[in-house]
Amino acid sequence: MAIRREELLESEGMVLQFPGVHRRLRTKYLVRRVAVGAVVVVVVIVSAALVHDGPAAPGGESRRAVVGSVAPGDTLWGLARRYSPPGTDLRDYVDRLVGANHLVGRPLQAGMRLRFPK
Repeated sequence: MAIRREELLESEGMVLQFPGVHRRLRTKYLVRRVAVGAVVVVVVIVSAALVHDGPAAPGGESRRAVVGSVAPGDTLWGLARRYSPPGTDLRDYVDRLVGANHLVGRPLQAGMRLRFPK
């Protein structure tokens, strides 16, 4: 370990400092800064992902949905067959379709614009 000499005033003599103590402190604070920076980066990435995808809506649906219009002769079951993801129970998808578009007590009409949840 090297000893560094610093002269104060000639009348006060010499001060010997051991640089290892200061290096350990700098290393300790550097590690803390890197850890805090990593946490901040993770928080920013997670919040950006949540903002991009959007939180789940109250009905459990995400904001992403296909928007389409009703053609003459379309039924909820026919639309559910056409737009539901593969392997989805059609009864559940019809309920989600009705809830997403507030269709309770309203008949389908040609030209209506509907949101088809994914």
